[in-house]
Amino acid sequence: MRPDSAISAAPSRAATILAGLGFDGAAQARPVSSFSGGWRMRVMLAKLLLEKPSLLMLDEPTNHLDMHSVSILIDVLSDYEGTFIVVSHDRHFLSCIANKIWWLEDGKIREYPGSYEEFEISRAEAAKAAAAKVQQVKNTKPVVKAEVAVKEDRKKEDKKLRS
Repeated sequence: MRPDSAISAAPSRAATILAGLGFDGAAQARPVSSFSGGWRMRVMLAKLLLEKPSLLMLDEPTNHLDMHSVSILIDVLSDYEGTFIVVSHDRHFLSCIANKIWWLEDGKIREYPGSYEEFEISRAEAAKAAAAKVQQVKNTKPVVKAEVAVKEDRKKEDKKLRS
């Protein structure tokens, strides 16, 4: 694309992004100062998406967005050529955009490559394996105690026989 065609496409792209975030034609003509805090956040999100920075960091970007706006955000991020880091509790959103999950738990960060679904499967398998290991330890403790008791009984019997 030639630089001048990119510039001429910018207003159309901006209008598309703004419309996707819930701004009709009349709202797009209003000054930003006339909007509430939530709508101002949408304006800032549209600005970021329009600028296409090489690194985009989004903290709970789907908060205060309706389903249609979330869908537009998913489409824009799916075509995003830079790197983006998202902090979100919206599992559907993460399922649509994530290709790597960094999970923070107990003060440690673990990396899970793949989609959010793959992450959930890996975590479930790890939890199942950990539970099985705990159960195995629980099951072996009585055996160990029984072996110690048998050895102690043998020692007592040996002492009696020697006496």
